[in-house]
Amino acid sequence: MKTTYFGIIIASFLLVACKQSASNKDIKEEIIQESGLRNMQIKTAHLLLKPNLFKIKLDNDTNVILLDIRTPKELAENGNIAGAKNYDFYAENFKSHIDAIDRETPIMLYCRSGGRSGKAAAMLKEMGFEQVYDLNGGYSAWLAAGYQ
Repeated sequence: MKTTYFGIIIASFLLVACKQSASNKDIKEEIIQESGLRNMQIKTAHLLLKPNLFKIKLDNDTNVILLDIRTPKELAENGNIAGAKNYDFYAENFKSHIDAIDRETPIMLYCRSGGRSGKAAAMLKEMGFEQVYDLNGGYSAWLAAGYQ
């Protein structure tokens, strides 16, 4: 029984990770299922996504803002995910940059290892953002997963 259940989980995960032509609604449902959250919980929590799910969401949602919240020095030393806007979490104007974004626009964010982005994601949810996606393990995990 455990082997069957484990096999089903692995097969489901592979389908989620490999699916290329899914609609945004399908992707949202897959992310919800993968995370174990119910729709009701999505409104009050940000989603912490593993690099493969973060990439799927990023590749399939054209109406998303990608935020790199590392310092300019970190950005210069390590590069970034293509298309990311850099809003330094430690900068005095960080909150004002965030405040200028439409609350209904999905926000995907990351930092170096996930600490700052977790704090920032909680802040965005408190500010009224409906969809906030945080890269689990940050840019370090993104690189470790083989993405550039």
